[in-house]
Amino acid sequence: MDAEKEIAEISKLYSAAEDATKNVEDLHADGIVIPAINELRYAGYHILNALTSENDEDKRSEFSKAKKHCIRASYDAIEVGLLSCLAKYKIFREEYKFEVISSVVPDYLDIQSLVGNIKKFMEKADKSQREKYFSELKSLYDKLNPAIDKLEYARDQLNNAMNARRKKFYLTIITIILGVIAATFALLRYIDNDSTTSNYEVCMKAYSKNNSSKSNLETAVKFCDSLVKKKVN
Repeated sequence: MDAEKEIAEISKLYSAAEDATKNVEDLHADGIVIPAINELRYAGYHILNALTSENDEDKRSEFSKAKKHCIRASYDAIEVGLLSCLAKYKIFREEYKFEVISSVVPDYLDIQSLVGNIKKFMEKADKSQREKYFSELKSLYDKLNPAIDKLEYARDQLNNAMNARRKKFYLTIITIILGVIAATFALLRYIDNDSTTSNYEVCMKAYSKNNSSKSNLETAVKFCDSLVKKKVN
């Protein structure tokens, strides 16, 4: 058998899987691709077995197993990357559920539609046909990943809009509270003034009744003033 040809093919598959794994790890902090890393480790194990075997049939079998593990590593990396993208989208949607996202991201509805289609595909697709399934999964990941990046870039603008909305809301609440306080003070002052006037009139009538002489008018006024001041204080 042509061992060099087999190794060249495996090297290509291994590099593709390794690149996919690193890409997911770099782009998604939560995307630890342990399954893919394990598959690459198994591939290395079978490559070593093939190189140390003296039997061509055993070599061929070990090289074949190594290829399958490399392919599975790529699949696992893609799946983890896609799931990470979906998780990021869910967090983004929840954080900005009160904002008009389409005002900052014009194609947000298209992104929503893409996410919905991906979820439906992952739920209903025939996963027994792994190659076909993961080929479509990779295509969807290649579409969703840049869309999620676009949403992440929009955070600054959305945060500014959210802060402005909150500031306006708080100012409105403060204005209402100050208005209520002002109205309450005005009402209390009105009630207090009205009460003071009534007490003054009662005082004058009572004093005049007991001291009907006009000469005592000035004394009555001073007397009532003193009572009103005591009432206020």
